[in-house]
Order: sequence, then C-alpha cells, then structure tokens
Amino acid sequence: MQVFDRITKKNWGIFKKILYSFLFFSILPLIVFALITAFLFNGSNEKILNDTRLLIDKNIEKNLMIQAKQISRKAEHFLRNREFDLLELSKLELSESTLLNFSQSKTSQIWIKANDPNDSLGIWKFIPLYKEIEFADNLGNQIVKIINGKPIPNWQKRNISNPINTTYFSENYFELSKKLNQGEIYTSHLTGFFVSQEELRIDPTIQYNGIIRFVTPVYKNGERVGILSLGLDHQHLMEFTQHVLPNSTEEILYPNYNSGDYAFLFDDEGWIITHPKIWDIRGLDGTGKLFPAFNANSTEDDIRRGFIPFNLDSSAFIHPNYPIVYKNVINKLSGKVTTKNVGGTQKIMVYAPIFYDKGVYSKNGVFGGTTLGIETKKFLSSSFEIKYLISNTFEQYFNNILYVIFGSIFFSLIVSFFFSRNFTKPIIKLTKFSSNLADGKLNERIHFNRKDEIGSLARSFNRMANELEKGRNQLLNSNAELASSRTNMENYALDLEYQLNVLKSIQSISNTIGFTYHLDTVLKKILNTSVKNLHFNSAVLYLVDEENKIIECKEICSYEQEEILVAKKLKHSLGKTNSIETEVIKYGKIVFIQNYEQFKKEEHKTLLTTFFENSSSFVFIPLIVQEKIIGILGADKINNTENISENDINSLQILANQASRAIENSKLYSEIISQRNFVNDIISNMMNGVISTNGNGIITSINKAARQILELPELDDLLGQNLWVLLSQKDDFRKDIFNSLNNTGIYRAYEIELKLRNKKKFLNITVSRVYRNNIHYSSILIVEDVTEKKIMDEEFKKIDRLASLGRFAAGIAHEIRNPLTGLSLFLDNLHDHISIIDPANSNLISNALNEIERLDNLVNEILDYSFPSKSKMQNANINAIINGILLLLNQQILKSNIIVDKCFEDSIPNFSFDTEKIKQALLNIILNSIQFMPTGGSLIIETKFLQDENTKNSVLIKIADTGKGFEENEIENIFDPFYSGRQEGTGLGLAITHSIISDHKGTIIANNSKNHGAEFKITIPIEREL
Repeated sequence: MQVFDRITKKNWGIFKKILYSFLFFSILPLIVFALITAFLFNGSNEKILNDTRLLIDKNIEKNLMIQAKQISRKAEHFLRNREFDLLELSKLELSESTLLNFSQSKTSQIWIKANDPNDSLGIWKFIPLYKEIEFADNLGNQIVKIINGKPIPNWQKRNISNPINTTYFSENYFELSKKLNQGEIYTSHLTGFFVSQEELRIDPTIQYNGIIRFVTPVYKNGERVGILSLGLDHQHLMEFTQHVLPNSTEEILYPNYNSGDYAFLFDDEGWIITHPKIWDIRGLDGTGKLFPAFNANSTEDDIRRGFIPFNLDSSAFIHPNYPIVYKNVINKLSGKVTTKNVGGTQKIMVYAPIFYDKGVYSKNGVFGGTTLGIETKKFLSSSFEIKYLISNTFEQYFNNILYVIFGSIFFSLIVSFFFSRNFTKPIIKLTKFSSNLADGKLNERIHFNRKDEIGSLARSFNRMANELEKGRNQLLNSNAELASSRTNMENYALDLEYQLNVLKSIQSISNTIGFTYHLDTVLKKILNTSVKNLHFNSAVLYLVDEENKIIECKEICSYEQEEILVAKKLKHSLGKTNSIETEVIKYGKIVFIQNYEQFKKEEHKTLLTTFFENSSSFVFIPLIVQEKIIGILGADKINNTENISENDINSLQILANQASRAIENSKLYSEIISQRNFVNDIISNMMNGVISTNGNGIITSINKAARQILELPELDDLLGQNLWVLLSQKDDFRKDIFNSLNNTGIYRAYEIELKLRNKKKFLNITVSRVYRNNIHYSSILIVEDVTEKKIMDEEFKKIDRLASLGRFAAGIAHEIRNPLTGLSLFLDNLHDHISIIDPANSNLISNALNEIERLDNLVNEILDYSFPSKSKMQNANINAIINGILLLLNQQILKSNIIVDKCFEDSIPNFSFDTEKIKQALLNIILNSIQFMPTGGSLIIETKFLQDENTKNSVLIKIADTGKGFEENEIENIFDPFYSGRQEGTGLGLAITHSIISDHKGTIIANNSKNHGAEFKITIPIEREL
C-alpha cells in the first residue's frame, strides 16, 4: 500500500487519475440494471397480483349476479305459471270434484328435514302447490273451498266479502276483485300468521304457513258468476332460496345463517318473504294486523323473543345499504353492495329484481328482489390465495437475479478500490466542502498541501467561500427587513379581507330582508353566511317559543340531511334542561368552548347540539331584540386546525345582531300575512256580499257572495271597474246613496227592489265611507239578499189571508145551508101543487130549484175546501187514474172537438195516494181545459218518473191545452179561492186541486205553454211522510 501511495504522489497527474477513476464507473451499469430490474419486477408483480385478484373478485361477483338473476327469472316464470293455472281452471265447471282433482294434480317437490334431527340429507316430498282453492259467488259466499287438498264441510263456509271471515281475518281480495274484468288477475302480497323465535324455541317443528293469492272473476255465458282464488303455498317460494349455496352449483338442505352465505327473497314493499330465519318473514298477528318491522325503536324484549320481521326499507340502522338495495330493485336495477346481517357478519350481497306486474305488484312492475350473500372473508379468500402463490414465484425469480447482480457489483468494487482510493480522497473532501458551501456553511475552508490541479481548485474554492460569506451577510440583512415588511402587509390584508366578508354577510342578510320575509329562507341565509363568509365549518340556529318555555332547533348548515331532519324534530324545555344552549338563553351571555372534553369534566352541563362534540372549538351567541332573547346562533370549527379566535367571535356577534332583526321582521311579517289571510277568509266566506272601492268608486275587492247576489259572472274581472255602473239601474236610488254618503258618510236601505239579469231581488244595502286625514280614502258596500225572506213573508201573508177567507167562507156556508135546505123543500112542495094547477108557471119554480141546487153545490165545495176529508191512501197506478178520467169525459171531449195527446211513461211504479182526491184534482184541471176550448183544440197529458240520487223519486204530471192561456196577473192568483177566469165559475176548483196536491207533499205550477195555452205541472213524491 505504501509503495502505491509513493508511486501515485510522484508520477501521476490529475488527468491519469481521472482516467483510472472511470474504472469505478464500470459498476454503474450493473447498479442501474439492478435498480431497473427491481423496479420492473416490483411494479409488474404488484400489477399482476392486483389484476389477478380483481379479475377473480369480478368473476365471483359475476357468478353471484348470474345466480341471483337465474333465481329471479325462475321465480317470475313460476308466478306466470300460476296465472296460467288460474285462468285455465276458471274456464272449467267449478264443482267440488273439479277443484279437488285440480288440487291433487298440481303438486311440486320440496326438500325438507327428516324426523331424525341428526339426518343432514333430508327427504324429498311432493306437496300441493296450492294450500287453498276457493270459488265464491258474486256476494262472497263460498261455494267450494279446498284446504290442503281436502274440501271443507258446508258449516265451515263463510262469506268472504267481510275480511274477518277470510283465512287470515283481514284479507280484502274479494272487494278488490270487483274491479277486475274478464281475464284479469289480482295477486296479493304474502299473507300468513307471524312465527316468532320464541315459538320456535317451544316447538322447533313449527313452520311458517302463508299463501300468495291469485284471484280472477269467473264468467259463464257472458255473465259474472263469482270469483276463483288460488292460494299458493309459501313452502314452494322457500325452495327458490332455501337450498342455494352462493357462488356454487351445490345445494344444501339448510344454510348456516351465521356464516352469511345464504339467499333470500323480499317483496315490493321491502318485506322479507323467504329466509333461513322464519321470524324475519312478514306476518300477521292473531287479529290479522301486520306485525311492525324491526327498527331502531324495537324493544329489547321484542328482539329477545324474536318479534322482529325484517323490512329492508326500514333497516338503515343495521346497515345503510339495505334501503339502497330495496330502492334499486323497485327501480328495476340489479347490483352489488357490502353490508352486514343482524348477527353482525360482514358480507358481500348481490341483488336482482323479480319482474311481475299483476295485482298489488302493478304499481312498480316488480314482485320484489332476490339477494345472494357471501361472507366478505370467503369472497376475498380465493383471490388472496392465488395472489400468494404468484407472489412467491416472483420473489424466487427476483432473488436469483439479485444474487447475480450483487456478485458482479462486489467483484467490481474490490477491483476498483485499489485503483481509486488515492484519487477519491481529495475528490470526496472537495465534494463535501462544496456541499457545505451549498448548505450555507461559509465559514469552513479546505486545505490541500498539493501543487497540482486539485490544490489549485482548493484555493479557488476558499476564495469563492470568502466572497459568498460576505455577500450572504449582506443579503440576510436585506431579506430580514423585507420579510418583516411582508408579514405586516399580509396580516393587514387578511384582516381587511375578513372584515370585508363580515360586511358582505351583513349586506347579504339585509338584501334577503329586502326580497323575502319567509322565515326559513332568512334562517338558511344566516347560517350559510356564517359558514361561507366567516369560515366556520358548520352552524346551528335555535329559536325560543312565544311563551319563553321551549327551545327548538330551526336550521342547520353543513351537515347531512338526515341529521338535519332529526335535529329539527327535537324540542327542549328551558326550565327542565341544564345545557350550554339553555344557559346562553337564560343569561344572555356568549359561551365559547375551546376544549369540550375538558369542559365536560369540569362542568356538568349537556350539549344539545350533539354534532358539536367532535369540534375543536365552538361558540354560542344569543339573538337579542329589544332586550328580549329570541334564540341563539352557534358555530364551530371541526376540520380547521385553528381554533375560533376573538376576531371570529366579534364578527359572529355582529352577524347575530343583524340576524336578530331579520328574524324578528320575518316573524312580524308572517303574523301580518296570517292576520290578513284570516280577514280575507272571513270576507270570502261571508253570506253577505262585500265590495270595497277607492275614493273614486273603482272596485278594489269583491267577494264571492257579492258576485252571486248581484248576479255577476265568476269569470268577469270586476277589479278596476266603477261600482256605480253595477248599481246604475235606478238614478233615484243612486242619488239617494250619494246624498246620504255626502251628508252622514253612511247609507242604509232595506228590502230595496232591483232587477238583476232579469231576476227580481230584494236587497238590504249598507254603504259607508272611510276617511284618512279628512280625505275620502275608500268605500265599503255590504249587500244582503233578502229575496227569499221577502217571498216567504208574502207567502205567509197570503196563507193567513186564505185561512181567514176559508174560515169566513165556512161560517157563511154553514149559515146558508140550513135555510137553503128549508127553502128547497118548500119550493119542491110548491112545484108539486102548481104543476097541477098552473103548469105554465111551474117552470119558474123548476128554475129556482136548479139555482138552489147550484148554490148547494157551491156550499159543499166551500165546506170541502175548508174542512177536507181524511185521505184514504192505497197503492194505485197514476196512468190508470188518468185513463179513467179521460174515459169518463170522453163524450164531452168528442162533443167539444178536442184531440187528446197522451204520453205516459210505463215504468212509473205503483205508489200510495188517495185515488179519489187525486182523481178530483186532475178532473178539475182537465175540465177547465175543456171549458176554455169551446171550439176545439188539443189536450196534451204527459207523465214521467223522476229519479234523483239526492232527492226522493217522484212522478211528474203535465197537462197542457191550446186555449187562451193566462193573463199576466192571473198566474199569481190562479189557486186563490173564489178566483175564476170564467164568469160562471165558482173559483174553488183549482183551489181544491192545490190543497189536494199539497196534502200529498207535492207541488203544482201554472204557466202559459209553448202553444199559447195553459199548462199545469204537478209533481208528487213517491216516498213521503203524510
């Protein structure tokens, strides 16, 4: 070694030393090759392993999905076959023997446990497809019913129109089948009594007994004769999933629930209908009511006893993917999720919809879904085993390559070491020195006692270090001054930006107040501003009720929607709750919590805002309006590393002050709107009409009653029109209103007669003016329709008058009748004597007797009108009565050259009425018509049967003639006693007719007909209380 050093120092220069140094770099390609090889092997190894594992996972997932879809298609095909069975059976003669043969011929094989509990192979057994077959008539009476392949006796048959008489006490398939047309099918949900885990502990052999009903109407010769129902046995549905082993073609007798490797079906409502645990299957209690689903509020006793049927849509508390599976299947989607079962086993689950659209399943077009689950560890085990094998192979191959590379490197190092040692020492020192210079160690110097190029280079490095050290000192001084100035400017800019955000927040809330008073919008704006502009992570706002007793969460920002909905439902009593939030409201002080964990140990106060518990810091600020605390505003920082600063709290307090005014204004606005709507509702629903105008009489509002009373069309836009145009029919009336308003400011009138749209009405009208600052600002008109009251008053007066007239006439008739009888006897005797002595003058006495008889008939008519006899009701046909009258008057009709036109409705039923009185009433009207057509004419008689759902059925009798008709003033008095249009008439015929029709609770109306004659319309109710 000494010889080598001596030769080197004496003879060799820097050029030869550099030349020999290249020997060292001969190992560089080997090193590069080793690194590249290692990199490529590692990258390829990892990629191949990951790709292989993913491919295997995808294949397993694909196989599971194929398996699930196959089960869904089989289930759909199975359901369609049941429809075919139902329709084919409905075409046959539905006798007991037919249904029994059908039940025995339709069987299917199931795989069940043997009686031996140690037998794991089980047995195959044929059982009927249909647990129930039923044929009922149109009234719901069971004609034939087969249960478990056997007909039931007659005494067990029920009327299934009442759901309590159905198998499960609550089935309404009979009522729903009424909506089905021929060939249509109704399919029900799975129906059966619930089986709990507690019942299984007592009797392990118990099974779930349920059915799915398929119902169709039965027609015979085109007429519906009843319904046919097939109750599919639930055991056959269990066969679709009970023996399935996910990701395997093998079948098992019963799956192991705890392994997570099993399949199940659920329906379109999310209820499980096949499952290894039968207490997870939907079911009814003993009264036919559906058991509630297992949910977060289920009691421990219900869970222990196994009263927990499973519904995917309400099982998010077990795993959030269960509702997602249900919603995707309802939307006809298939897929894969990761979830866990009730026992806590993590599993991969695939799902596929079962397409079906009959009955209750027509809403979504799916029967439900099929799911296959496999434990996560088992799902990934195959891919990890293959990954392990491939990884070992790569590792052995890579190790062999490394051995060769490292052997070559080691040999190169040994050879190069002896040639490079002397040369590398100064190079290493220079490299280290230059590195120190680059790191800023400018106070170091290098010394070589050499006169070659390296020594010269060392001296140059020393000079450069001196200059660099000098320049660095100058730069450091300048840089320190610049850094200090920059820091000050940045802090000032940040402070300005923060203050600007606060001002923007206040302006934003002010703008919100200007555009909306909706409380929810204002609250959302306040919290969004707190989070966005003041850089808080989340915010919450509580409001106190009007009685200052309850604090309620009104709005939350930056949290999940579910958490917001839960929080908004919570209400807390200020007097009973000892919390941070209630303390802020009670004392009106800001509460700032920098470390909640430490605070919780020191202070025994709860935190109502539970989602602040994980925050690094949070603050609550009271919302105060006019020294009254209306709520609190809270904000936190959970994601930021910085805590809430004093500047943050001050800014939030400024925002809270503005927010308090915004909330109070919104509440006041809401109260004003509520009061306005209340007043509008009162005015809109008033019986009286209300119209408001401005000072010029222009209508500003009008309610529905005013439109109806004044006969104004609903579609006309009256706003903006002049009120006095509506009341312009009588100038004197309008002048009276103006005079009264100008003198007293108010006008009142009662029972004013107006003609509106050809209708005569009597109105009470009140008009008043409203003044502001002695200026006529508006007017209010209130109108009340008293037309009916006026008509009733007139009718009562008329009734009193007629009653008085009847009593007077009856008294006169009694007084006249007695002397009239004596006079008739005397004249009759006188006529007998004179006819012998003086036959020529006996005619005078005969005429006198005729007049006395006529006067006696008048007295009888007066007495009949005043004291009508008691009605004798009997069932008769009105058409037959009218035909009898026409037959009686046939000669008189022919003599008067009158043509009778009859139009009788044959469907009028017989009903109860006084045949003699009705005959008298109709006879009076027909005689009047004949007497008013002395030169001939037409007599039209029509009967109709009137049917109305809202009123009682009645008979309409219409009698019209082509005589002279009525004068204008005659119609009002035509039924008054002693009023007649003929000089020879007594005026009592139509009065008696009116009385008879009224006694039968009917109505009679007289009018002029289209043929310019008289027309009478008589309506008699068929069902009435006399």
